[in-house]
Amino acid sequence: METKDEEEEYVEDFLPARIMVCFDGSQHAKRALSVGISMASRYGALLQVAYALPLPLNGFGLGEPYYEWDQFEKDMRKKMDRTIRSFSKKADAANVTLEIRYLGGTVSVPESLLNAAGETASDLIVMGSRGLGGFRGLMLGSVSQAVVTNSKVPVLIVK
Repeated sequence: METKDEEEEYVEDFLPARIMVCFDGSQHAKRALSVGISMASRYGALLQVAYALPLPLNGFGLGEPYYEWDQFEKDMRKKMDRTIRSFSKKADAANVTLEIRYLGGTVSVPESLLNAAGETASDLIVMGSRGLGGFRGLMLGSVSQAVVTNSKVPVLIVK
């Protein structure tokens, strides 16, 4: 008769080499980035910060694309660069290589983030949860819910 110890399966250690943090500038994303820096430092992992810029719509939700896209994108990149700058210093101090990836304009932020995770062979996705997405997103948030549901790699949600 097997004992409990004999029937347990061996589980390989989790050692991520590439960690992707989903970042939108919110307080939840800032906390997620701090956690990402700590984890990357601990595991000696490359830290990629992904920012999926949602396409802005005007016309009261009728779906017309923003008419000055280039200026909007430039302004958003500048804002994200300023926001991430202090985290770059923290990453340097922790001996972590930090790469910033702008994913361009997208209608589906979760899809863009998941595609980026696949393209960069990320081993872990770290993201904050804002919980702003109606009933479906009540517990996590619509973007984090979609990423968790469809990701092929582990996802860490930071509250």
